[in-house]
Amino acid sequence: MQFIHRRLTYANVAMTVAALFAMAGGAYAAHKYIITSTGQIAPGVLKKLHGATGHAGPAGPAGVAGSVGPVGSLGAAGKDGLTGQTGGTGPQGATGPTGAGGVTGKAGVTGVTGPTGFTGVTGVTGPAPKNIMGTWSISYNATAADQPGTSAISYTLPMKSEPELHYIGTNEELAGEKNESDAIEEGKCKGNAEGPEAATGNTCVFALVEENAGPFLLNKILPVHFQDSSDAGVVVADDSEGTGQVLAFGSWAAGS
Repeated sequence: MQFIHRRLTYANVAMTVAALFAMAGGAYAAHKYIITSTGQIAPGVLKKLHGATGHAGPAGPAGVAGSVGPVGSLGAAGKDGLTGQTGGTGPQGATGPTGAGGVTGKAGVTGVTGPTGFTGVTGVTGPAPKNIMGTWSISYNATAADQPGTSAISYTLPMKSEPELHYIGTNEELAGEKNESDAIEEGKCKGNAEGPEAATGNTCVFALVEENAGPFLLNKILPVHFQDSSDAGVVVADDSEGTGQVLAFGSWAAGS
């Protein structure tokens, strides 16, 4: 008590009462909101009211990554660099001396023209192409039309190749006749059945008599007078024109 009595002064009592009023007023203010902004507090007092900065709290979780921003525009082109200096041209080398020209040789002497040779003797003309000749005949009794008959011709001299065949019927062998054979007109065959001739490479068959005899129908379609041929011979053929005796004969010549 003596301790309290020594310190019980008017100032202490006033401060205590002031504190009580301040506490009572604060409680009252808590419900009446007397101070509603920091602007109502003196700056010096407001500064004292700030407490010390607390420790930093733990780091929060990472936020969601933002979307990629748009591509920036192309920057301006940089300035061209300085052009380097052109190197100097070196000196041209000296031209070498021209070599000495060779001496031109002398022209040769023209040779002497030789004498003209003698004209050779003209050769003897060779013999004319040979003709081999013979006769042929067809004779048989036909019981109907288009029955064939044949006669074989054999060459007594070898032919170089199979000759071209020509049949000259009666009244076809004389030059200038209405029914003159093409072979006579073209010169492949000459003469007649009594004196046949043939150019080289041709066989000419002349008819002297044709009774009830007509062209042979090859394959029953093509009218001809030959059934077969080779470089060794030929087969002359006729067809009967009707029933009865068939008679055809004549001569031939082959040019070898």
